[in-house]
Amino acid sequence: MDTQKYNQPGAVKLKSKAVEALMISPTKFWELTNPKTMAEVFDKQESPTMVAICNEAGEAWARALMVKLINNFVSFYSTNNTMSDYQIADTVDLMLEEYPHYKLDDYKLFFKMAKKGYFGQIFGRIDGEVILTWLKKYDEQRSLEAQNIAIKEKERIQYEQSDLNVGMSYDEYLEWKSKNK
Repeated sequence: MDTQKYNQPGAVKLKSKAVEALMISPTKFWELTNPKTMAEVFDKQESPTMVAICNEAGEAWARALMVKLINNFVSFYSTNNTMSDYQIADTVDLMLEEYPHYKLDDYKLFFKMAKKGYFGQIFGRIDGEVILTWLKKYDEQRSLEAQNIAIKEKERIQYEQSDLNVGMSYDEYLEWKSKNK
């Protein structure tokens, strides 16, 4: 992954404290990361992206971290054929190339959803192609969720800026109704 193209002036940099904490104890950082929804992933600002990890900790360290994550994921399954070290390294490279903007929370949620069967069943094999196909499905869902959040935020801002906000919501109406009986 060529991280140099991401080191441009004006590029958003995440807090180095997150990467420092990750480098001190990757296992603890991973265990404390437990997003349940994509909205939680978007909201959690302190979770570093893979680009930030590569820039601050080094690409080799980021790859090693991803290898550990995939090994943990693969060990969850009882399959006849496990992934070789080469297959895992190749899968990591492809993941970092395709999804450098993902946070560690994205990968935690992705692996959790995959284990629950959200992207398909395992039929005796888990390999790079399966992981990358599932990751593509996750990315499609992630993009859709990001669009929905952006639309809701735009509508909220437009409502706040409009003259139509003189009314009340249904919850406000019920509260008003209970007070004015």
